[in-house]
Amino acid sequence: MTAIYKRELKSYFTTFLGPLFIGATLFLLGIYFSVYNLFMGYPYIGYALSSVVFLFLVSVPVLTMRILAEERRQKTDQLILTSPVGVGRIVLGKFLALATVFAIPVMIISLYPLVLAGFGTIAFGETYLAILGFFLYGLASIAIGIFVSSLTESQVIAAVLTFGILFLGYVMSGLCNMISPTGNFLTKILGAFDMAGRFEGLLDGSLQMTDIVYFLSVILLSLVFTVQSIQKRRYQISTGTVSMGAYSTAVLVISAGAVVLLALMAMSSAQRDSVKNHKLLFRKRYMPYYMVTLAYGCQKRIRIVFAPWVIINLLGQGADTVALLTIVTHFAGTLAAPVIGRMLDKLGVKKMLWIEAAYIAATFSVMGLLAGMLAGGAFDLGSALTWLVFGAYVLCILFEQFNMVHSFMMRSIALDPGEVTRTLSVGLSVDHVMAIIASPVMGVIWHAWGVQYVFYLAALSAVFQVAAAAMTRKV
Repeated sequence: MTAIYKRELKSYFTTFLGPLFIGATLFLLGIYFSVYNLFMGYPYIGYALSSVVFLFLVSVPVLTMRILAEERRQKTDQLILTSPVGVGRIVLGKFLALATVFAIPVMIISLYPLVLAGFGTIAFGETYLAILGFFLYGLASIAIGIFVSSLTESQVIAAVLTFGILFLGYVMSGLCNMISPTGNFLTKILGAFDMAGRFEGLLDGSLQMTDIVYFLSVILLSLVFTVQSIQKRRYQISTGTVSMGAYSTAVLVISAGAVVLLALMAMSSAQRDSVKNHKLLFRKRYMPYYMVTLAYGCQKRIRIVFAPWVIINLLGQGADTVALLTIVTHFAGTLAAPVIGRMLDKLGVKKMLWIEAAYIAATFSVMGLLAGMLAGGAFDLGSALTWLVFGAYVLCILFEQFNMVHSFMMRSIALDPGEVTRTLSVGLSVDHVMAIIASPVMGVIWHAWGVQYVFYLAALSAVFQVAAAAMTRKV
């Protein structure tokens, strides 16, 4: 097991995956830590941790997708199937290697409360309990990723399936709330998959052993299923058939017991107050906000990544030009923000969503048209149309000023003022997930069909603002 552990750990640091995972985790958490704890003065790191768990939806599938699937594709898993070392020890060695990679950023995060202690009083018990919850959530996600990787030889399929399972665990509390706000037998059963809800329970500062046992049970169950998946493959290769003899009776009994334990904890969680504090909320009434948030995440990524690339790659301009345009954009934003605010007060949310949709459709369409002409050689840097490109770039960036409309809309349609902050936080997480997904997709579109179609797609996404406007009552 030690040899497997060392080999896997070394492989993650001889490639980009290990450093990328550690860097992405610390970078994103550092942003939230700076905002919540350093700038806003919150003495509790749980706010920052709660805001970055969505990163597991992307980072964990990428980290775990090759752990077993790649060996199966290259047929090197035959060494595992014929190894004198027990399959359980092999799986445990791989899991511990991934756990070590994840433990590195967690250990660094553990120093953050000590930094905060230099500026005031810190509740160390609650803070480190939140870090423990973050660590357990990550380990459970990794264990699930390892199990999924054992089921297929395709890394892409493993990553997609892991993302789907983790996404369900992230949104399950909201789905249960949508099925029955008061709870029923079905929501109690589905609550066994509510990983985010268990994490939120630890963030509340109350040490509930059921939460810790839940995550440990998920880890154990996922690793047991991984072992059984490999055992099944070993038995199938040796006999050419699959039967119950491929599985260990003791392991099946343990697995069944773990499933029953998770179900019992899910049912008991319905009576806990922390269920009411789950961050993620899904209500049909809030659908307009979810729609504009999804669209905004995609639109924002296009303006952040691809609009500057038009200036740099197609026009051949340097960072100084982009910096100058950014200064112009910020100056224009300071003038546009109060104007949009006054229009919001006068016209209301519904009309402002229509105006936002028209603005996005027009500006991104013009940018797409100009970028397509520029890529096709219709004009060059010396042409007067270059100034139109600069102007379209500034207008594309300025659309972010409409974000105040989304926040105001959420406040106006909220059933409970206590749900506003939590739902806005969810919107921020959804925004980030969409931003991460949109970049590679739009990159493929850029190279396959042309740069203009990236911006045309952004213009087309304004239909979400139109739909949200149609669903929003006059406010």
